[in-house]
Amino acid sequence: MSVSICLLVVPPATDLDVGLVLDMFRMANLFSGTEQFAVRVASLNGQAVQLTNGRSLEPTVPIVDYDTELLFVVLNLQPSKADEEDLVRIMRQTLRRKATIVAIDYAPIVLARAGLLQGRRATCHFDVLEPAREANPDVEFVEEIFVRDGRFVTCAGHLAIADMMLEIIEDKGGERLAAMLAEELLASARRGGGAAQRNADKEAAHHQDQRIEAAIRLMRLNIEMPLPLSEIAATVGLSLRQLQHLWRRYHAGTPQSYYMHLRIEHAKSLLLFSAMPVQEVALACGFSSGAVFARAFRAIAGMPARTFRLRFHNSLSPLTPLRDKAKNVAFDQ
Repeated sequence: MSVSICLLVVPPATDLDVGLVLDMFRMANLFSGTEQFAVRVASLNGQAVQLTNGRSLEPTVPIVDYDTELLFVVLNLQPSKADEEDLVRIMRQTLRRKATIVAIDYAPIVLARAGLLQGRRATCHFDVLEPAREANPDVEFVEEIFVRDGRFVTCAGHLAIADMMLEIIEDKGGERLAAMLAEELLASARRGGGAAQRNADKEAAHHQDQRIEAAIRLMRLNIEMPLPLSEIAATVGLSLRQLQHLWRRYHAGTPQSYYMHLRIEHAKSLLLFSAMPVQEVALACGFSSGAVFARAFRAIAGMPARTFRLRFHNSLSPLTPLRDKAKNVAFDQ
């Protein structure tokens, strides 16, 4: 029997994410020789959805199919208040019908705000991960590419969708079908859900010395209350001088500048995807002084924090170029 699937596209959504879901199910049906996955596309109001690249996507059903086995929700940024209310109503109704919700990119945050992920593990795109953690302490948000917990699958979006889809297709259609699809896609290696989202979290594979990996992990875990570098060094079994010397083998710049960049990237996410005042953002990133935060943010982001929020609010954060991360930017906490 076919697996019934409803793909609910909520603006703003990217063509990439929508296309990955639709095309991978299409290819799976092609390889199986049957409509093993019966996919229907829906929008919140039954009207066409304009994707972020300007393309218009027409739904294939007038309303969401509540009898579906899997409800995929593609949403890449904060929706309008009215759209979020409609989406929450649909997700609650879907859960009452015992279906599984596959929430992609920003959609897991809507689930969390609605109280549907309490006590569960979940993920979302790293751009919105820190605001999600701040606003939803009852949900264990992790920086993984996808997470399955009960009748919820949450996914970081973009290319992580391909890895998630291969697992879902294998679960529903068998290992052979998933293997054929992976081969067709030239997928050299499938990532499990627990894979890290960002290359910065995979640096251990490139380090000869795991003490650098441990130091980076400590930095990431201690943003709000930054640790002195001497304490980080001692924790990983080094003196401060040894840490600085060893760091130069694997990184441009210094441990201080790397740590500062982590804190400013954290601040960017809070500015873009939370309503926290700038002063609270500064405190959440370990700055006891708003003036010190202002200088550090401007030095790395190239503009004041308030300007950054006004210009890029609810949009993808412009990451600091890697060449700029080599600069030795360090400020007092």
